[in-house]
Amino acid sequence: MTDQAPKGIAAPLSAGTTTVLRARPVPSLNLGDKVVSLALPAIDEFVAKVEQPAVRDWASALELVREASEAIRVGEERADQLEEHLAEVVREASAEIKRLSDLLAESEQKVAQTAAKADAAEARAVEAERWLAKLHDAVVESFTPVLGRNQAARVSEDERRSAVSG
Repeated sequence: MTDQAPKGIAAPLSAGTTTVLRARPVPSLNLGDKVVSLALPAIDEFVAKVEQPAVRDWASALELVREASEAIRVGEERADQLEEHLAEVVREASAEIKRLSDLLAESEQKVAQTAAKADAAEARAVEAERWLAKLHDAVVESFTPVLGRNQAARVSEDERRSAVSG
């Protein structure tokens, strides 16, 4: 080998020679788009959060408790209002049911009275028809000697038919 090393390359170390390395600019390699990171960012963030002491925001917690209690209070007030409204509706419905029950009882009583009156009127009509038949027979018997028995019988039959059909 030669005693001189080529430029930029270190000469092989041989006995008794000293080698000097010369610095040469190395072109920068842009490997950012070709290198894949194997680190999981979510785990890194989780570890960072776990390692940090928990910071409690007591003011926010108190505000949430106040809001929750306010929501419960409003809900209870609304439930009370609904119960009062329901009680009022029940009272009104009960009053309406009583009114309609009274009206129904009154109507049933009137129907019963009307039916009794109709039965009484029918009984009077039957009695009146009997009396009319008796009157007719009495008139026919009274005038039979004058008109003759056959003619009276025919008149009596015709009148009875017209009275019954009319």
